[in-house]
Amino acid sequence: MKYRVGIIGGGNFGTAVGNILSTSLLKRHSECGDKIKNADGTYEFDKEVKIWIYDEKTELGGSLCQEINEKHENFKYLPGIPLKENLKFVTTDEDYKKLLKESDILVYVLPTFIAKKFALDLKKYDIRNKEIITLMKGFIAIENKKPILFSEFVDSLQLGHKVSALMGANIANQMHKGPCEMTFGIKNNRMAAEDLFTTEITKISVINDNIAVELCGALKNIVAIAFGICDGLGLNVNTQMSILRKGLLEMNEFTRLFKERSGIKTEKSITNVNDHVMFQSCGIPDLFVTCISGRNSNGGKRIGQGETVKQIEDTMNGQKIHGVCTAEFVYDYLMMEDIGIQKKFPLFLSVYEIAKEIKKPSEIQNII
Repeated sequence: MKYRVGIIGGGNFGTAVGNILSTSLLKRHSECGDKIKNADGTYEFDKEVKIWIYDEKTELGGSLCQEINEKHENFKYLPGIPLKENLKFVTTDEDYKKLLKESDILVYVLPTFIAKKFALDLKKYDIRNKEIITLMKGFIAIENKKPILFSEFVDSLQLGHKVSALMGANIANQMHKGPCEMTFGIKNNRMAAEDLFTTEITKISVINDNIAVELCGALKNIVAIAFGICDGLGLNVNTQMSILRKGLLEMNEFTRLFKERSGIKTEKSITNVNDHVMFQSCGIPDLFVTCISGRNSNGGKRIGQGETVKQIEDTMNGQKIHGVCTAEFVYDYLMMEDIGIQKKFPLFLSVYEIAKEIKKPSEIQNII
């Protein structure tokens, strides 16, 4: 069987990941043909990687998708980085349907607020034995229920597929420059995608905890906003480090709570709950990177300087501050818990209240 790879979402991170995979597959094909061996047998990968994107107009009125394919560069979302010729961008509805039908490994890199619709599309196809990989960082709203993760929602469809989460401390426009680490959170079963993502650039650590890995990717964006708010207020490094520590504790505690409410057995002691995850690339390293760079920390900084979320997002070319969306979901989740549980998450709740202009940015200091 020759595994075909399809990516849903061609923003900066989707493009960066697609470029790394296409580069690796091109090299593997030139050295040893289609076959890639591992302990579980022999996998064969098609060397072409396809990315489905919403098409947009370029400044000259042309098709962004067509321009990327012709010039091998995503000028809008990952400028200045050459893309391999075996990385093909597609955009039509027919392309999308074909990608879902023919891809054996589907990688989702979408904004979470549109992810539910794309997940439901899977029900239209036979995806038994397909591998679904989420690189998304956030939650999906479920009417009259607590928000859930993308991997949980896809799992709930019960379509006979495998699902996993892939997160790590990586900045999209730097991934091509040298080695970086990623954490593969799986559900017990070994996956071909583990070998696919093991390249000269990406080094993979595999752990049997897709929920904790995915939660790390989502929750760190809330902490990054708080960290950025401190920066915008001109607070000192000592205060920022206190916020970082508080945020890490809340990430750990929320992961314990979330897994407990989802019926997933875990250690009761907070010091032991997620050590196996927090010290992976998806944990403390990704939290640190997100706090010192990226749209969440930058958005937080601008909030600290007096701008509203709407004012900031109006300048972001259609993009969102993901941590704000995540804070809303976490707030909704915690409001379904008793007050004693809510008191354990002053940072998460404060970021929500500041983003909604219920609190002043300066009140972030009150959680220390």
